[in-house]
Amino acid sequence: MKRLHRGIRIWFPRFLTRFNLYLFYMSLIIFSLYLVGNFQRFSDETLRFLFRGMDIYFYTYIVFSLGNVIFHSLLVKETAGKKTFFYIKSLAYTALIAALYLLINLLSAFFSGA
Repeated sequence: MKRLHRGIRIWFPRFLTRFNLYLFYMSLIIFSLYLVGNFQRFSDETLRFLFRGMDIYFYTYIVFSLGNVIFHSLLVKETAGKKTFFYIKSLAYTALIAALYLLINLLSAFFSGA
């Protein structure tokens, strides 16, 4: 996998991709903690803390994912197949994060009584 721009190896897209993957997995881990917390009867404050943590991870993921797509499309030179796979993968991760974000906000509104 060569990522070259004018003969210079670019490390930033690889860093952004790995950081986005980290944020994605951390969002899934926090969501699973929320599910486990419901069955083990975590306190309401702990569940709200998990909601706030998930919000931070969601927003950070969206910002860095958008930056990664923009950076990748402008500077990284790869074959069309690899770029298409990258865009499909980024869209799938973002759609899953958006669905989790919507679910968490709906559950938060439901439990707060709003």
